[in-house]
Amino acid sequence: STLTLVKGALKVMAWTKAQTAIVIGVGVLLAGGTATLTAHKLVTHRNDTWQENYDLSLLNKLPPQTTILPSLPSTLRSHTQVWGEDDSGVLGLGQSVVGLLTIAYNVKPFQLIMNAPVPDGTYDLIANLPTLDGDWEGLQEEIQKRFGLAGEREMIETNVLILTVASRHAPGLRRPGRQISYDAGPGHYSAHNQTIYSLIDFLNENLGAIVIDHTGLNGDFDVDFKWNNTPEGLKQALRDQLGLELTPGNLPVEMVVVGTNTLPANPEPLTEAEFAPRAGSDLQGFWVGQIDTGQGTPAMLPIQLKIAEAPDETFRADGYDPKQSGTNRIPATVSYDGTTVQVIPMFEDGMFEGRLRDGGKEMAGNWIQNGYYMPVTLTQTDYSTYRDQK
Repeated sequence: STLTLVKGALKVMAWTKAQTAIVIGVGVLLAGGTATLTAHKLVTHRNDTWQENYDLSLLNKLPPQTTILPSLPSTLRSHTQVWGEDDSGVLGLGQSVVGLLTIAYNVKPFQLIMNAPVPDGTYDLIANLPTLDGDWEGLQEEIQKRFGLAGEREMIETNVLILTVASRHAPGLRRPGRQISYDAGPGHYSAHNQTIYSLIDFLNENLGAIVIDHTGLNGDFDVDFKWNNTPEGLKQALRDQLGLELTPGNLPVEMVVVGTNTLPANPEPLTEAEFAPRAGSDLQGFWVGQIDTGQGTPAMLPIQLKIAEAPDETFRADGYDPKQSGTNRIPATVSYDGTTVQVIPMFEDGMFEGRLRDGGKEMAGNWIQNGYYMPVTLTQTDYSTYRDQK
């Protein structure tokens, strides 16, 4: 229920998907003007069993599909609005079109910027194709086909609250016992055997602001505190009872700008000749590293990048998760100003930002995703060692 960042070998590098909703007032002003939207008429189908009752177990029982249908009258009467996922796919009932977008692009509420009008209506969705990547990509394509809406990911600097450690001796933040629990509501928060990301998700929702974790707190904790149910009271309780402090700042945050654009073409995979290291290019080559999720050694997530530089000094890359079998390539764009390197997946979320060091043989920086900064160092490596990775 907190961060869907680390699931299986590399949901960061499969380059993750979660929930979202529209946000107003995150400090990003959209350009003026209007946009028109033609909503494709949804064909009426028979009532499918997956629409009648929310049951994730149906995902591995029903034929593989990516389907969006108008919600049933029973769902509308009960005001049902629920969705969830497991290893078989995703199922949701009673979702608005905005809700569909948030699920399909796996971003936090503050990360979705609407740059096109959205049709009304309430819909149900199921996506249970053989691979989870296919489910999410198929859901994006289905939304584009039915509603004419597509999202593009952009890093946008905006106002944030930076969470840091003010004191390591506060009573409300402790190393965990054995119990796993979560209970939060107006004026109280209790999460046992949970990562700090659970608290950050809670703060995002309850403060109406973007909270960035700079605490460096890894592993699980027991967190218990109470406050007077006001934003200022919450901030004060964080400091007094948990030893944590929120400071205003301005940082780049990944946003999904939704408009009527078409999705970018999927380029052909880079050939070995295209990304082979060469004189005159700082980045061209094969890079290998691990993303530090803060969950200890077993949760270090491997990442591989093939980067090519064109004669016009533009770049592109292919990213791979070596733990995944089959087709695991995600094309990416690269920007480099001689100092800072950014690698951004074309169709998924997250990005790498760092700088060259050790004579250009390493790129050290962070994997940035859903407001979290996770250290990663990429080392240029002889590709012949990894030729068996497709």
